[in-house]
Amino acid sequence: INNGYGTTQFYTIAIEPGNVDNNILMGGLQDNGTWHTMTGNPNLPWISTFYGDGAYCAIAENRTAYYVSWQGGKTFKFDIDDNGNINGLTRIDPPGATDFMFINPFILDPTNNNTMYMTAGRYLWRNDSLSSIPILGDEYTSTSIGWQRIDESYTTGIGFSTPFISAINMSKANSDILYYGTINGQLLKLTGLDNGSYVKENIRASTMPSGAYVSSICASNINAQEVLVSYSNYEVQSVFYTTDGGTTWENVSGNLEEFIDGSGSGPSVNWVHIYQDNTDTLYFAGTTSGLYITDALNGDSTVWQREALNVIGNVPVAMITSRPYDKNIVVATHGNGVFSTKVVDVNIRDVQKENDYAVSYPYPNPASDRISLKFYLNNKSQVKAEVYNTLGAKIETIEQGSYNAGEQKLRWEVSNYTAGMYLLVVEINGKAVKRKFLVKD
Repeated sequence: INNGYGTTQFYTIAIEPGNVDNNILMGGLQDNGTWHTMTGNPNLPWISTFYGDGAYCAIAENRTAYYVSWQGGKTFKFDIDDNGNINGLTRIDPPGATDFMFINPFILDPTNNNTMYMTAGRYLWRNDSLSSIPILGDEYTSTSIGWQRIDESYTTGIGFSTPFISAINMSKANSDILYYGTINGQLLKLTGLDNGSYVKENIRASTMPSGAYVSSICASNINAQEVLVSYSNYEVQSVFYTTDGGTTWENVSGNLEEFIDGSGSGPSVNWVHIYQDNTDTLYFAGTTSGLYITDALNGDSTVWQREALNVIGNVPVAMITSRPYDKNIVVATHGNGVFSTKVVDVNIRDVQKENDYAVSYPYPNPASDRISLKFYLNNKSQVKAEVYNTLGAKIETIEQGSYNAGEQKLRWEVSNYTAGMYLLVVEINGKAVKRKFLVKD
């Protein structure tokens, strides 16, 4: 937004969902409204969408509408063409709704972008007729078209503060389930969305922290029963994971916390996100000290790796979103702008032995200065070895050439690598093997 002067404080970020490959972004900023860009060129200025404190925003599939909000829950429908020109807007938040958060969450139903769910204090509101709301050029008058308060979603008053809803999410895999959480730590599941016979279920585990609020929820878009939740505060266990829709939970904060009970100097977690495509699953945690990532959740022993420290830095990460179709991941920070990358699909199978070769594992592992890998060839072969980070960005090609039959060895320097997890891809005569290794300080 400011052409390289990295101070922009994003609260939110949105990309177009679905089967598209574009660089359209929209984000809400503290004190600086909402902005959008139609290009991935970092040297081109963004376009001002609206004023105020920019809050939650969304782009409907096929760009049929853009949705923008500012402080206190006021929400608007925009008509924006593919050149970024604003053709009109109208206010759409429901009359009668109260107790909005300052930065108030809403989502579009990922299975039907004509439906919106919005939080308002202790309630969820649903609009299933977004396309019927006309663009009137009226930014002052809210609309009753399509809105229904879901009375069954009411949150009860327990804990250290009024239980206003602070986080909300749905899976593209199931339009009948919605997960939500509150500022006093409640965690709830609402079912019956498809037929309007709503049922609320408390899915908070007794092991989840008190004195922390639910800062984000992410349900897998492949399996609605797989959910990642973050609780935000210092000195609490921060990240929890379920594969059965909330019946059981495990703490997967791992090394994000200094000590296993959450105490110590670990960061506060603002946002969690699950990225899944046909070949990869990555778990993200946006924290007050930067971006962390893992490809394997393992309870208390989960190892989160700090990602892009020299690019994103150790600034707070406010929100993370992705689009599996073009492997696009976007990270919004509160103080250093927005970053995007593409997960590289290296189309590999984790095999140890084939008929014409065998590949060992890197050693030492972890490593701090140099690392080695042995492999055996039955025949003279073409060999290429490349190193990727956990986001799929290629770090370097360490070998490419012809090798004779017999035992061979690769050795390369990692002293200039940032500490974290890496993927070595060894391609032998067009067949690839992957091996993970860890670089430590």
